[in-house]
Amino acid sequence: MSGAGGRVASAPPPPRAVAIDPNALLDAIESYTSKSSSPKQPPSTSTPDSNFDPIDFLNQHYTTESALLTDLPRLRKAASHRIATLNTSVSDAIQRQSERGTTSLDDVTRARTTISNLHTRIQVIQSKAEQSERTVRTITGDMKRLDRAKRHLQHTITTLKRLHMLASAVDQLEVCATLRPIPRFSEAAHLIDATMQLLGKFEEEGFSGISQIKDLKERVGGMRSGLYEFILQAFRVRSTGQDAAPVTPANVTDAPSDAPTPTTPQLLSKESLSDGCQVVDALGLEFTHRLIDAFCTEQLSPYTKLFAPKKNVRQTTSAGTSKTSTSSDVMKFLKTPIGGSSNVSERPTTNTKSGKPNEDPACLDQIERRFAWFRRLLRSIDESFGNVFPHAWQVHYTLTTSFFEGTRAHTLALLHGSCKDRDAANATILLKALQKTM
Repeated sequence: MSGAGGRVASAPPPPRAVAIDPNALLDAIESYTSKSSSPKQPPSTSTPDSNFDPIDFLNQHYTTESALLTDLPRLRKAASHRIATLNTSVSDAIQRQSERGTTSLDDVTRARTTISNLHTRIQVIQSKAEQSERTVRTITGDMKRLDRAKRHLQHTITTLKRLHMLASAVDQLEVCATLRPIPRFSEAAHLIDATMQLLGKFEEEGFSGISQIKDLKERVGGMRSGLYEFILQAFRVRSTGQDAAPVTPANVTDAPSDAPTPTTPQLLSKESLSDGCQVVDALGLEFTHRLIDAFCTEQLSPYTKLFAPKKNVRQTTSAGTSKTSTSSDVMKFLKTPIGGSSNVSERPTTNTKSGKPNEDPACLDQIERRFAWFRRLLRSIDESFGNVFPHAWQVHYTLTTSFFEGTRAHTLALLHGSCKDRDAANATILLKALQKTM
């Protein structure tokens, strides 16, 4: 080409080829393929296009064909090296995977063996646990049997001790009960409590049918009855001042050969009678009520004989006149000591003559004599039996109640019936009797 001044212009020199790193070129190609296979991964080059065009890619990196041909051997070598490296990596991965498969199989085999051994051990442990449980049950059963045997042995020992205590207490009670002239009441009361408690234990445990227990029980029963009769006779002796009937010692048939002979209770002191009340209290409520009732009946017996109404029977003489007791006989009878042995069968009868007061102590006109007699009785009991009876017995209450009941029965008999008093219809006498009674 020619310029404006007639010179021929020379062509510009061709651009010098820039050497390109084959590995970088391969990385660029790999980035394109990576983007096309995984669009979500970030791009590794500045080319934003995801549609890979080899010609455009080469034109971008090589300006001339000669540059491409010059750099081609290096590209081939780099690609071969990368392929060889990739093959080596794949081969190593496959080898490792194969080795891992063998290792996994060995691990599974070892795991199965371990599980089998563990199962075997569990079975052995379970078998040993069952054997230990059977052993424990056997030992526990033996311990239970030994415990029952121990309890039975202790119960047997306790029963034998109680039997020995009962036999000893019965012997001591027999000595205290048969001692004369005065039994040892205080010791006997404690022994009676002990024997009754021991006999109660034997009855609760079902030993009452044994012959030895029966014999001891009969001996105790005999001694209890004997002590009660002795104490009752002692109260009668002190009440009347007369000799009582002989009392047989308790359980004479079972008493020893040197037992004291039966004797009559002597006049006992208040202290001895008080100890006797302790014995009766130990005998139980039945004997206590029997003694109280017998004592009250004994004390009120003269009252019944003296003040009980009688039928109006008139005895006539051959001349047709009636015989009546005199006033002096009545006064003589009233002066008789309470509980004495005076003959009370001769009592004054009702005087039927008009104008004369009725001197019969059982009549309504003489009703105040009943209460005077009872007051003298209470004073006599306080003198003879003061502080003898336990306060819980309430002897005075029982005695007063019996007196009132008897007086009520006598009063009703005097108001109507075969024993009707001659003044039963006299309002003045009835009012007087009511006032005296109140």
